[in-house]
Amino acid sequence: MTDPRRRKTAAALAAAPLRCWVYLGRGEPESARQVCLAQLLTELLAVQCQRLVIESRGSSDDARDARTLNAALGPTPSKSGLVHEHLRPYEDPLLWVPDAVAWCYGAGGDWRRRIAPLVQRSTDLGAV
Repeated sequence: MTDPRRRKTAAALAAAPLRCWVYLGRGEPESARQVCLAQLLTELLAVQCQRLVIESRGSSDDARDARTLNAALGPTPSKSGLVHEHLRPYEDPLLWVPDAVAWCYGAGGDWRRRIAPLVQRSTDLGAV
């Protein structure tokens, strides 16, 4: 994607009625992902979220995510009221939003400033 197109996308995102939570973790990428997912789930349950959609990365990676999420939901996951599922981007077009926000946030500087109105909070989980 070219910079003008990225700027246009960031501006459209910043104007959208969205709120984003950014989670940061350092270390081995898969371990960091699982720690971030567990923390995200804890916070989603606190606000009584009912649905979590995660971009599919293939059956074995999706199964790893599901194990982490199910462990965080505890022994009676159905009582949480939260459903989680993995979808491909063509199955839920809004999956491009977290990719764009993560790219801008990770790029830092002016890119992070551009999407700042969307970022309700960021949580640095440190080294995992």
